[in-house]
Amino acid sequence: MRIAYFSPLPPQPSGISDYSTNLIPALLKYWDITLFIEQTDIDLRQDLLSLPVRSLNRFAGAIDERCNMCVYQMGNNIHFHKGIFETLLRHPGVVVLHDPNLYGFHLDYAIQQRCPRSQLVRDFGFGYSDAGVDYARQLSLATGLRQDTRYPLAARIAQTSIGVIVHSEHARQVVLHDYPDARVAVTQQPVSIRKRTISKSLAKEQLGLPADAVLLSSFGYASPNKHIHSVLEILPKLRDAFPEVHYAIVGQPIAGYDLAKWIQDRGLGQFVHLTGYVDKTLYANYLLATDIGISLRFPTTGETSAALLDMMSAGIPCIVTDTDAFSELPDDAVVKLKPDAEIEKNLIQTLTSLIRKPEWQKMLSENTHRYLLSKADPAKVAATYASFVAESTLLSFRDESRRLSL
Repeated sequence: MRIAYFSPLPPQPSGISDYSTNLIPALLKYWDITLFIEQTDIDLRQDLLSLPVRSLNRFAGAIDERCNMCVYQMGNNIHFHKGIFETLLRHPGVVVLHDPNLYGFHLDYAIQQRCPRSQLVRDFGFGYSDAGVDYARQLSLATGLRQDTRYPLAARIAQTSIGVIVHSEHARQVVLHDYPDARVAVTQQPVSIRKRTISKSLAKEQLGLPADAVLLSSFGYASPNKHIHSVLEILPKLRDAFPEVHYAIVGQPIAGYDLAKWIQDRGLGQFVHLTGYVDKTLYANYLLATDIGISLRFPTTGETSAALLDMMSAGIPCIVTDTDAFSELPDDAVVKLKPDAEIEKNLIQTLTSLIRKPEWQKMLSENTHRYLLSKADPAKVAATYASFVAESTLLSFRDESRRLSL
């Protein structure tokens, strides 16, 4: 089967770039792939060099390109997905929704149009009729919320597309709520088990930490809904019991979330390490050094977390919020905390228990790897892709034949 595959790719700084480079080698078992990207002068990863690469601006449609199906990787970042969005509307195919809530994307997309408010009225009206139109008319582009779970704006893509792939049952329900007739498949994000190359104590020393430190870490962009400030609040009390505890925030805080000031004002600088954006080598070093991962997130917009999967792939026992897609993770592979007013109290109790019980950490690590091998191995994810796209291609062919016969 010949596939036109649309996605950002490295060195574009997008999690979906890494997602595609992990998945495409496994997809080559089933498909002949032509890559379509907005930036064609990038240095592709070695195992992708043999694939033809084209500019998506020159895509002429599946028939003219002699492809059986288009597969689009769609995310919320306007810089990497504007061209993909416009192409999938013109040339329907199978769309992989990395976030079922596209509110932020549509807000940015409208801002770029000649008549932003008219664009918003069209977008919201398409999925939510009069209520959506009224909301769009009231929405201020300058101060509008970046997330609004009432308006995922998934209907247009779901109705246009031949099929949709998401990464959780929760995301599937979000899409079906917006468009009940959508064909939606669920598969976990692809991730491979990360092999340990050095000991945890050596990894800590290489980061300038004591070899016997207990390192807690959070990975990925830092934003208020990830409740890193809640971790900072409980750290002094935790260190009263465990003076060897350090906390690494491995990622760039978003604008307006001034964690550096938060850390400075509370005198936490000696044991809280705010790295900002790091390259892949340093990111991997922190994964190798981390004892316990913290991945709180609420409210969510239905997304899954690539950063959490990175920690799980490294065998790190992780604490997550028991909400939306994160609730679907096995109870014996992660520790789940309710997203309520008791979150800080429960967090310190859980961390205390984990630090005191290395056997619990070991059990979580083993169960995490077992889960990833069964659900997230790239070969298994690729098989789900191949099956769903084959079914979608057959359905599309039948529908087109029926239309032509009328």
